[in-house]
Amino acid sequence: MLLVRYRRELAGQRGKALMHTGRHGQGSHYLLFDYAFAAAAVRELPQEKRDKYRRTILEVVLGTRTEDGSYLDSPLLGYSYGTGMALLAFQFLK
Repeated sequence: MLLVRYRRELAGQRGKALMHTGRHGQGSHYLLFDYAFAAAAVRELPQEKRDKYRRTILEVVLGTRTEDGSYLDSPLLGYSYGTGMALLAFQFLK
């Protein structure tokens, strides 16, 4: 799963308002969308393959948590969007 492979590079884009500044043109917008739907994809894997990815996705989602307990990938999208996507990811990771 590419998201798992590049998770540190993607996480380095979190919180930036200026988009597409990553080495490969990645931006901070929609990181939590990507994490949520990666979690949904992992849910479809056979049980024996899920844990490896599940732990990593949980780690990257928790890495977007702010001091006040909300979640944020991009300041342009805001805390409500970020928190909603994080909650969706958590639901998929159950």
